[in-house]
Amino acid sequence: MTLRAAASAPKFMAKPLPAVLRPIAQQSQSWYGRGLGAAARKRTAPQLHEPYRVIGMALVPPMQRGQTDEPGDRRRSHSRLALVGVLALMVLSSSARPAAPLDPATVERTGRPNDFLICPDGACAAPADRLAPSLAAPPEAVLSAWREVILAAPRTVVTTVDAERLMLEAEQRSALFGFVDRIAVRVVALPDGRSSFAAYSRSETGYWDLGVNRRRLGEWAAAVERRLADG
Repeated sequence: MTLRAAASAPKFMAKPLPAVLRPIAQQSQSWYGRGLGAAARKRTAPQLHEPYRVIGMALVPPMQRGQTDEPGDRRRSHSRLALVGVLALMVLSSSARPAAPLDPATVERTGRPNDFLICPDGACAAPADRLAPSLAAPPEAVLSAWREVILAAPRTVVTTVDAERLMLEAEQRSALFGFVDRIAVRVVALPDGRSSFAAYSRSETGYWDLGVNRRRLGEWAAAVERRLADG
């Protein structure tokens, strides 16, 4: 019997739902509510106009409030989908972009708060954010220490190592969206067997890095100094 036919049935045929069928009716009510689309309907508990009733052989669910597909709900759902789509495109574009070689000594700064440069005084064409220390170690040992520190970092790969030029490049991805940050290190030989380094880190996506590049290079440079001190 259809719902329309059930609604027009004589009143004497209607009776309250037996207690043994109430759990089944409650489960059916849950399935009925989920079928309307959880993302579109309002997140409010259903308010029943009337209890379940058995009319003839038909089990008729009650009417429910708060399950309308309102324009505001659709706009919010579409906004979330659009945000996810934009973030996915940003990740794909940063991954597909061909990477030009990155040299801290000659790099051109982005002009945005999404990069950081550590460099010895006068060794880089761009202004540095922090002066690099002088290390009591040969250049080859400093380059090896940088490589070991970078490889120990999470979600990080060393992409290039140039032992002759005392340079290396690496990439680190963000934990949540996988955005790529590029890192380049050039070791600088100093007199009397000492060494220093120029290190540059920048985000390939976004305007502001929330201080990620500054913290990264600060922590890695400190780890390099500890590793060299421990021998």
